[in-house]
Amino acid sequence: MIELNTRYTLTPPAGAISFEGIRLISSWIGQQRGTSPEWQAANPGSERLYIPRLPDDWQWVWETSDGKLTTRVRKFYYKEYGLKCPPSFLTQVGNLGRDHTNDDTVYHFEFVNEFDWYPGDYGDSGSCYWGSNAEAREILADNGALAMLFYDNENAGIARAWVVPMDDYHIVFNGYGFAGHSTLIIARVMSFHLNVTYKSISLRNNGTSDGMLWINGGSGYVVGQSDLITGIRSYDFEWYTSMGSCNNCGDTIVGEDDLYHGPDDMPYCQYCFYELFDYCSQCGGTHWLEDLRTVDDEYYCDWCCNRHCVPCSKCGELVPTRRATEREGHHYCHEHS
Repeated sequence: MIELNTRYTLTPPAGAISFEGIRLISSWIGQQRGTSPEWQAANPGSERLYIPRLPDDWQWVWETSDGKLTTRVRKFYYKEYGLKCPPSFLTQVGNLGRDHTNDDTVYHFEFVNEFDWYPGDYGDSGSCYWGSNAEAREILADNGALAMLFYDNENAGIARAWVVPMDDYHIVFNGYGFAGHSTLIIARVMSFHLNVTYKSISLRNNGTSDGMLWINGGSGYVVGQSDLITGIRSYDFEWYTSMGSCNNCGDTIVGEDDLYHGPDDMPYCQYCFYELFDYCSQCGGTHWLEDLRTVDDEYYCDWCCNRHCVPCSKCGELVPTRRATEREGHHYCHEHS
């Protein structure tokens, strides 16, 4: 359950390996090389360079019905990759897991929908959402996103991540503040809080992760019931992003469909653009309305008007050359032809 502006306190379940333990074990696995003497001795002739990481839905507890941590790690690598784990590798995994189980870490956090803190208040001093991409916070707010904020025992902010509520699950991304993988840690805390599970997914907004709504690493975590998130591998928010402010009215321009550029190369919303400018019917160039001439209900810039229009010899009104009637070296409009 999520209630806004309500302080929650959570201690991971008994037997759970702490986040620091997870970080250390993951780092230890990342240091392994299949070409090392230890791995070659256990797997003669193997050409595997790197040892795969454990899956995102790995049960980070010391013991389950399938055995202790080291037993499950050994079985996983053999079943999934045909790799036999060196004894020294398993010993270190066991030591790290045992040393970081039941460490009684307590997490204090809340969910908010106002993002008005100062950069760095929650370990996020490096976030572009308080710099060049500040408008991303408006995008989050406009689409119902939340922030999950963490505090220490002295009530000082220490970490945060963005949380997007969906119909059946939540998406967590851009975590800051915790040592190691902050987004993973925060997703795990949230999964404990809601008594559900989580998994890593590819995350985009309108096909990109490096637009105004910057998504660190192009990934995030989906938190929800296992049967509801198992098939989710990627997600695109498809949120319209701000394209700046209209140079005339000052309103925020949302989405490329509402973005226009005048002859001064400044951005304008659609309404203001057509109040101030239009296109030449011949060359397609953008011009101020007062610089365009209307000929037969079509706009012409000066250059195109001089090239494609002639004055009627009878009334003097301009007429497109292709529509004028020529007689004895004179041009006439339709009315005087």
